[in-house]
Order: sequence, then structure tokens, then C-alpha cells
Amino acid sequence: MNLSGPPSADRVLTDNYSENPVQLMDLDEPENGLHTGAESQLIYNRKSGQSLFLGALSADKLVTIFHLLSTKGPDAHLLSYEVTDAGTNEFLADQSRNYPPGNDVPLRLQAPAGTSVSAEPLMFAIGSDYHAQLENYGRAIRILHKALDTKSTPIGWWSWTAYYYGVTQNTVIANADWLAQNLLSVGYNYCFVDEGYQYARGEYATADGKGFPHGMGYVTRHAQDEGLTFGVWVAPFEMSELSYVYQHHKDWLCITLPGSR
Repeated sequence: MNLSGPPSADRVLTDNYSENPVQLMDLDEPENGLHTGAESQLIYNRKSGQSLFLGALSADKLVTIFHLLSTKGPDAHLLSYEVTDAGTNEFLADQSRNYPPGNDVPLRLQAPAGTSVSAEPLMFAIGSDYHAQLENYGRAIRILHKALDTKSTPIGWWSWTAYYYGVTQNTVIANADWLAQNLLSVGYNYCFVDEGYQYARGEYATADGKGFPHGMGYVTRHAQDEGLTFGVWVAPFEMSELSYVYQHHKDWLCITLPGSR
């Protein structure tokens, strides 16, 4: 892989098969030297400005996985680069490491001897405009899969992968202020609070009093006064024993027993 610059100046933008944000790392940054990605990967050289992009155009049967392996240190360079349709177990094994072994479902499609399985179609792009490569990839996905909504993707800040269940009134306000002061002018106008703000699962109208002592109306008004569009996460068909519906209207609930349909 020659991007007309020293390999040690390569940076890798890796998509991820999880809720985690896309990862941007120097070539030698991973501890094991391996950049593992799902569906797309971009390698950009900071010295030359050249970049190589690879992206899967479908996932009809398999998830396309990238394995970019490099050396460590100031003279980091590429050792090997593999693009494979190996399935998703590689990612799920880490996410599900606390599951009993019996719950492990092999998410792979194996070809019997003497047969073959077609790989998912892959897009390649190389040049000096990495942003255009990413935009063209998104455009190709929309065309091939006949996107029903062609409006721009909502962009902004959300709480989950930063704070998870530890989100509080103060963290939301601090991030809303920073968002409004630094990114609102370029289109990042959404401020979204994920799970953790509510009193209990299924009790979304009541905020957690410890984390949000002034209620959700307070942070909503604060974000809106900053010019942001505010939103919250809900799962209306799930609830815990602490929710109002469970406490007062158990007859509304439908309980599925093990082995039933």
C-alpha cells in the first residue's frame, strides 16, 4: 500500500460493528498493531494527503471485515491487509464474553466442499480527497439500496457512548454549551440524551432525581435556548418493576413465558 508518503504518517479511520463511535487512529496506535473494522475503512497519509478507501456495498449474507496489521514505533509500516467475509462472531465474541457458552450462535455462512460463496460487493477509491470518497460511498449506498429518505443525516451530540447510565444534568448542560459554542454554526444542532436520565425503565416521564434534580424540562429549555434541537431516548414497550404501569396496571402487561410463542 503506497500512499506517496511515509507509512508512519498513515492514519486509519475504521468503522465498527457496534454502537461505539468510528475509530480514528495512527497506524501504530492499536496495542496489538491490528486495525479491525467492519463494512468500511479509510487509510489517509498526513504527509501526502493521499487516501485509500474500501467499503462494502451490501451485507446481504455476510459482514465484510478488515484486518490491517502494522508494526509499532516511529517507523511503523504495513505488515498485511486482509478483507474478508468472515461473519460477525469476531466482534460478538468480545461483546458477549459474559454469556454462557451455550448462547454462542455461530454467525457464519460456510461453503461445503466443492462449492463457493460470493463475497459482498466492495467499493475501492484512491485519491487526494478523502471527504469526497466518504460522500461517494454514502451516495452509492443510497442509490443501490433505494433509500426512502434522502434528507441530510441529523448530526450533533448524544450521551450514551460518552456517559452511558452515568449521564447527569450537569454533563448534558456542559456538552450542550460546548456544542452550541463550537459546532452549531456548521450544522451540529442535535442534543440527544440516551438511557440513564429516567427514574426507571418504562418510567420516562419522571427523571432520575439524583442525576437530574430539576427534571428534564430544565435541560430541555437550556438546550433550546442555545438554539439546539433536543431529544430523549425511550423504549415504550419495556418496563421495570419500578415503573408506574407495572405498579398500578399489571393487567396491561403481556408476559411471555419460556418456550411459548
